Amino acid sequence: TERLYVRLHASGRYGKPDPRAHTMCFSPTASRKSHAGTRIDKPSDYVLGILVEGDAHVVVDGFTFETPGIAGVYSTGHHVTVRNSWFFGCRAGVAGKPESLDYSTTTNNVTVEYCDYTQQPAFSDMADTLREAAADPAFKVKKGEFFWWQRKGSSSRTWGLHSSETYEVGLLSFAGKDWEVQHCRMYDSFEGISYVGAGFSDGLHIHHCIFERCVDNAIETENYARNMNFHDNYIVDVFEPLSWQPLGGTPWPGPIYMHHNVITMTEGNAGLWDKFWPDHSWLKAGADPKNWAEHNKHMASVPKDAPAEPPLPGFLLYNNTVYFPAGGFLTTLGQNREYKNFRIFNNIMVCRELNTKTPAYKAPAMAFAANLYAPPAGHPKATAAETLAGTGGKVLDDMAALGLAPGFPVSAFTLTAASPAHGAGLDCKDAPGCGKDIGAVPFGAEWKPPVTGPQAR
Repeated sequence: TERLYVRLHASGRYGKPDPRAHTMCFSPTASRKSHAGTRIDKPSDYVLGILVEGDAHVVVDGFTFETPGIAGVYSTGHHVTVRNSWFFGCRAGVAGKPESLDYSTTTNNVTVEYCDYTQQPAFSDMADTLREAAADPAFKVKKGEFFWWQRKGSSSRTWGLHSSETYEVGLLSFAGKDWEVQHCRMYDSFEGISYVGAGFSDGLHIHHCIFERCVDNAIETENYARNMNFHDNYIVDVFEPLSWQPLGGTPWPGPIYMHHNVITMTEGNAGLWDKFWPDHSWLKAGADPKNWAEHNKHMASVPKDAPAEPPLPGFLLYNNTVYFPAGGFLTTLGQNREYKNFRIFNNIMVCRELNTKTPAYKAPAMAFAANLYAPPAGHPKATAAETLAGTGGKVLDDMAALGLAPGFPVSAFTLTAASPAHGAGLDCKDAPGCGKDIGAVPFGAEWKPPVTGPQAR
């Protein structure tokens, strides 16, 4: 129709509801030749291109990147730093060359630090949709239909966009070997860092970041992420914060280390998904049947009931403090729901069940140890509470027994002198940064949210 339709909130939340009162930016179209529209093949796909082969040794400092076709920064060269920058309306913040497990062909050694990435108002639009639907007694939805995922994009869903227009990307696209993300804030977005960014990475190091109000996940490790270290991050109001969901078959993602993260929900958003998706969890994991799709020919010799099995030392989830009152610990994927080489220890966990959909399920192949588990206020203890606590762990009667500082779970995650977390954890030699005080914050340290976003100098 050669018309651009703009929806502005009648309340004035985003300024005047009259579109004539605004200056608007919108991006050029991206190629539909690739899934998710992330293949960069023309200048309008990015704002700034570092178009060299080999080592670039470029620092990008203090820019605003707005509404490219795909990425704010695109680099074909290695050894690039992007810092103190803002990304608005970018499908991806920083992108490298196309994904590959052959790292001689990828973009390597990229650092992204002290940056802001947002797709506002992606989260508040979703929240509005859920609340309006929940309040409408005539509204019906088929179980599992994520009707709020308008930004996910899929040519197979009538409610979605074409897959090349998806927002399901995040701060990174096509990380190669030895990328680092530190002190960045990803908020009001569909993803924090998705499979498009992390899925083929080796040595991706993500730390001291804030992931806030994400429609789907904070971090996705699929399909093949290896040697990932994800620690000291603050995750707030995210539908399912951590994801291990390979779809391309072997090699499975791993080893992966996730530790010293604080994962929490605010009171206003904790029950947001209760009516339509009450069995979501703070970890989504499993080898989905899609791994055995016809195009994954290398899976022909792999039994279809094979368990999820990241390479040793495995998927290690330790020394985290988690308050997830609206859901469970694990969303299961796959045929037999077995998880080898998954180790969960030294965590403080507040959640409804191990698996909310099937409370009796006890994740028999997972290894749980030295965790402190407590039920959320107003809920009974999890059916599999003893499994969540694990060997040497404890099931507590309520959150008060965790001994966390006043202000938990909204603003304080430090241990008081009365906490049973003191020195009660495992000392694990193959887990980087493992601490014997259970939880994300050792006794004597004061928790503060990470310093993120562009810094004045």
